Amino acid sequence: MGRVKADGRACMNRSHATDAIVLRTHRIGEIHRGVVLLSRDSGLIRAIAHGANSPRGKLRGSTVVLAAGTAFLYTNPRTQSTKITDMDSTEFFPAIRSDLQKYFTACLWSEVVLKSFGSGGGPEAMFDLLVGSLRLLDGATSATTDLVSVQFLWRFLGVSGSQPDLELCAGCGESIARGDDVVYVPEDHGFCSLAHDCSAAPAESVSLTWSSGTRMYLRHSANLSLDESVRVSPPPKAGAALKRVLYYMVQDLVETPLNTLKSGAGII
Repeated sequence: MGRVKADGRACMNRSHATDAIVLRTHRIGEIHRGVVLLSRDSGLIRAIAHGANSPRGKLRGSTVVLAAGTAFLYTNPRTQSTKITDMDSTEFFPAIRSDLQKYFTACLWSEVVLKSFGSGGGPEAMFDLLVGSLRLLDGATSATTDLVSVQFLWRFLGVSGSQPDLELCAGCGESIARGDDVVYVPEDHGFCSLAHDCSAAPAESVSLTWSSGTRMYLRHSANLSLDESVRVSPPPKAGAALKRVLYYMVQDLVETPLNTLKSGAGII
């Protein structure tokens, strides 16, 4: 299990320290732990934490899911396998771990990042978005948890280069008027104005509509910092439509259903 660059070439640096967060773990044998990290400089890294599942393993508590800090790595140049020699974890997001809605929300984000292979927009932007969103989620109230998730998912689409245009109709290329409602058309990977002739979409796309107010909320809030964005409220009862369409778009991007949405149904 080694560190892989975007072009598929294995990284040859033997020793390496990087800002990282643990996204997934699994048991290897009796005492070892396989770890998938999102690092700020190298994207997704698959590594082994030797002894992390033993009662006295020094990596036992520092390589758990959602632990973030500095990972110290060694890559064997011959086998291209990577091991974690140490992990200085400084953030564990305790409020996320103790709240079911927040925990499933964080699991959804992790799954999206993993299934998109860290996204194609550069590891720094993806890492900063994920960790910044987790910090915000950790301190969120029950009323703002969904808003944090909406902002993460929309900005994730931006980092990955797959964020649809909210200004131009994907069907005809004409400008979308301020007061127009829109529908997401999967075939065009974008939004069509319901006021345009091109907006004739399949019946199943009716559930993929956003009101003009919802669209304007997202346009405005997405230009703010993460902290500022959750102080802006969407139109009343817009939350369900925001999540429904965003969930559809991210699953369309990763080309597979998201397990967290199934297991967390009714929670997120």
